[in-house]
Amino acid sequence: MLVGEISLTGKSPTVGVEEFMCDTIIKLEQYERAEGYTLRLVVLKNRVAGHSRAYYEISITDKGLEVLAPFKP
Repeated sequence: MLVGEISLTGKSPTVGVEEFMCDTIIKLEQYERAEGYTLRLVVLKNRVAGHSRAYYEISITDKGLEVLAPFKP
C-alpha cells in the first residue's frame, strides 16, 4: 500500500510516481454541505478490472470503511 496526499489547492506535492507504481488509486475526500462535511470516494484507476467513475458516500465506523450509496451533491 502506498499513501499519497493532495493539498487543499488540489496540487500534488509529488511528481506522479504513485500513478505509475500503483495498480489501483482511490481518492478519499471531504465534501462540504450546508449540514456539515460528508466523506466520499472515487476510484481513479484500476488496472485489473473495470470500475465506476462515480463518487460514493462513505462512512468510517468501528467495523471499518463502509461504502453507502452513490454520492449526490
